[in-house]
Amino acid sequence: MIGSRSRASELPQSESVHKKLALKAFKKIGLHDDEDVKFMLKGSKLKKVKSGTWKKSRWMKLQEDGLSIWCESRNKAPPTFSVMDIRAVQEGHQSEVMKKHCNSFSAKQCFTIVFMGNRTTLDLVATSEEEGKRWVQGLKKLIQRVETMSQREKIEQYPL
Repeated sequence: MIGSRSRASELPQSESVHKKLALKAFKKIGLHDDEDVKFMLKGSKLKKVKSGTWKKSRWMKLQEDGLSIWCESRNKAPPTFSVMDIRAVQEGHQSEVMKKHCNSFSAKQCFTIVFMGNRTTLDLVATSEEEGKRWVQGLKKLIQRVETMSQREKIEQYPL
């Protein structure tokens, strides 16, 4: 009968289907059993630093796809960024913001995410040296994996 077909097939995929696809893609990158990556998947409350007076706690978490990081945001900036957009992770007090405003924190708690292009750096302070170490090592492993991915793997990871 004409016009009797259900429109359910045209609706976006359910959340469970999306999670299954994300898990499959994550396993494909080969780091799903890594302890640092598992730690990042749980998420952490990190302190975002912009100046001596602007230090705000922000929740950060690696997403199920293994290559997107969600960062709690209070402004209009997108709440996630891709590991593919990270140029480097600097440990300790290397950035100008860290040198000026984070001497009261251990260098092992501090790290900076440097992005490609014009995006400003993200200066973060972990609540402990162990937490800082986990995030730095996990990010570096993910960046290294992205650098070794073929163009086809990158397209399969982010099909949209």
